[in-house]
Amino acid sequence: MSREEFMRQLERLLKDVAEEERKEALSYYQSYFEDAGVENEARILRELESPEKVALFAGSGAWLLPACRFPDGYGMLLLK
Repeated sequence: MSREEFMRQLERLLKDVAEEERKEALSYYQSYFEDAGVENEARILRELESPEKVALFAGSGAWLLPACRFPDGYGMLLLK
């Protein structure tokens, strides 16, 4: 899956979320990809796992942050 396809699917999955929240979530993940750079796109896609997983959290007002460094390795961080 490409970044573009991921973002299209995420947008579709968030169609029932309030417009402001949807725009904020889409902007956040778009910026996340841009900040990571093209060379890290595949890694980001692996870490996010699926648009469905991201939409589940984004639709609840929480942020799923990939690649957070923990003492025992990397993992996901959920912020609400």
